[in-house]
Amino acid sequence: YDSFDKNLPLAEQNASKAMHLNPESAEVQTSNAFVSLIRKDNPETTEQYYLKAIKLNPNYATAYHWYSDFLRQVLKDFEKSLEYGESAKLLDPLSGIIRINLSNSYKALNKLDEAENVLTTLLDLNPNFLRAYGTLALIYRRQGAWEKAVNTSTKWIQLNPKDGNSYRSLGEVKIIMGDFD
Repeated sequence: YDSFDKNLPLAEQNASKAMHLNPESAEVQTSNAFVSLIRKDNPETTEQYYLKAIKLNPNYATAYHWYSDFLRQVLKDFEKSLEYGESAKLLDPLSGIIRINLSNSYKALNKLDEAENVLTTLLDLNPNFLRAYGTLALIYRRQGAWEKAVNTSTKWIQLNPKDGNSYRSLGEVKIIMGDFD
C-alpha cells in the first residue's frame, strides 16, 4: 500500500526482467499487464498482455480474472467481462476474490439476482470471507432489500468489529430506512 511513485519503478524493473527471462510465461505476461495498467499505458497495450497470457496458458485463472476486471473497469465491456469472469470461476471455483469480481461483473450488467447468488454461494463455501459481506450489502441496497442489507452488515460487524466499513454500511442502510438513531 505504498505509493505508486515508490513502487512502480521496482514493479517495472522486475516485470521487465521476468519478460527478458521468460516471455512465454502466462504469469509474466499477466504481471506485465498489471504493470501496464498501473502505469496507465494505452489500454490496447495492456489488453495484449492479458490476451497473450491466456493464449499461453488457457488454464491460468488469474489471467482470466484480472482481464475480466480490466474489461469491466477500463474498457467498460461488461458482457465480455462477465464471460472471462465465468471462465476464471470455472478454473478456480473456490477463489473468493474471483467470485467478488464475477459478482461485480453481474452488477455492472444490473443482473443483481445473479450477483447475489454468486456471493451467497461464496459465503456458503467460506462464511469468513469478509469482503463478500460489503459487496452483498450493496447489492441488497440496490434491490431495496433493506432488512437483508441490515442483516448482512450486522453479520459483517460481528465477524470483524474493528472494520469501520462494516459500521458505515450498516449506518447508511439505517439512515436510508429512516432510522437516525
